[in-house]
Amino acid sequence: MAQPAVTREDTRGIQGVLIDVPPTVCGRVLATRGTFEVVVTCPKCARLHRHRGVGIRRAPCGRTYLVRIRGKQVRA
Repeated sequence: MAQPAVTREDTRGIQGVLIDVPPTVCGRVLATRGTFEVVVTCPKCARLHRHRGVGIRRAPCGRTYLVRIRGKQVRA
């Protein structure tokens, strides 16, 4: 199987493995009937999507992204 052509600019900072990292979107917490949902603006279609948690999610439009909640970072 032929490898795709990669220029020198494309490989800066890569240590042998190419990983497809989804974009990160920050959401807002929405309190619904006894549950919490995260509302994000989709980077593909610019519509609002609701998810039941954070992490890697797939939107109804087919875009995959990493959902995070805005706020202070907690350090261990």
